[in-house]
Amino acid sequence: MNGLPQHPFLVAPIEAINSREYKFASGVVTYVMNKRFQDYTHPLPSSSSDFFTHDIRMVLGGYYRRHKEEHITSYNEWFAVFEKSRANYNRFMLRVKNAYWVLPYRHHLLLQFLTEISVYALCMYGDGYLEAPEIAMLIIFDCLWPSRFFWFVDTIPFNQHWKHLEQYCKNTGRHNRENQLWRANT
Repeated sequence: MNGLPQHPFLVAPIEAINSREYKFASGVVTYVMNKRFQDYTHPLPSSSSDFFTHDIRMVLGGYYRRHKEEHITSYNEWFAVFEKSRANYNRFMLRVKNAYWVLPYRHHLLLQFLTEISVYALCMYGDGYLEAPEIAMLIIFDCLWPSRFFWFVDTIPFNQHWKHLEQYCKNTGRHNRENQLWRANT
């Protein structure tokens, strides 16, 4: 398929594309891609996911602003050593995914992962790897889909997880706005 190395995540099953996890991943990657490429579109617009809420979008935007340069530097350091090729792009994305998987789940770690993988897709897309956004969406999906079976098993049902993520983002956003107002007044 397109000369790409065949990894299980490169072909999304139909249940993936119709899932809330894939729609959420699509919203995240499209949102970040539009930060640099305003004309970038995806068949599933970021508004297609009712789970990619305004509060999550705002906190993700903050992570993007704070960490974008750090991720771009990491990307450039990796590809100063390795050739920019489809195989190496895919290895790089898998490296990020595997690093995320070893961590325990925390809302802020999920948001950092979403930002990191999306910024790398942005860089790869800018380098001409047009499949990078779709690969990033599938990697995010690949992390979220199996998680539905073990996140918060003893505490809350999976469907409520998104409400907790949104509440975390509401609280984080409110805290950030209060800090900005305090700094502006001092």
